[in-house]
Amino acid sequence: MIKTLGILEFRSIAKGIEIADVVLKAAEVELVVCKTICPGKYMIFISGEVGAVNEALDKAKEQSEEFLISSFLLPSVHEDVANALKNKIRMQPRGAIGIVETTNVTSGIFILDKALKSANVNLFKIVIGMAIGGKSYFVIYGDVSSVKEAVKEALNANEKKNIVYSIVIPSPSKELIKSL
Repeated sequence: MIKTLGILEFRSIAKGIEIADVVLKAAEVELVVCKTICPGKYMIFISGEVGAVNEALDKAKEQSEEFLISSFLLPSVHEDVANALKNKIRMQPRGAIGIVETTNVTSGIFILDKALKSANVNLFKIVIGMAIGGKSYFVIYGDVSSVKEAVKEALNANEKKNIVYSIVIPSPSKELIKSL
């Protein structure tokens, strides 16, 4: 089970691969996700004890030069985020849905965690980086007021420049849900 998550996003694939090796050698961390994302970027998600993840992130920042787009440490990550990274989420949404689109992957993961912790909502889907120009988006669901609260908290947790768009749909059609 992932408890602490460290995320790094790079503007260079080669540098990202190099830094993946650096973080894995720097501390006792587990590689959760390590892959290219659009448009020609690279992302690394690691997990482990807070101190080890923090140590690995510090080492990565030291050696990343101008290639690091964003990084952060997320202690006590929400269980739905951890499960989504392992492709273990696929419940049918009930009630309202909220969709938040961000300019990059790290912002999306960070605010998703905030949204899930702020209200009684569940994660339906997260898309990170591929075939969407390096952006990310997530779909949460629950009762209308909970989804509105979660989206509001997500938007307040990040810089406005990283948010592309957000919406709460109170009663989405079944056809729309199937297409997501």
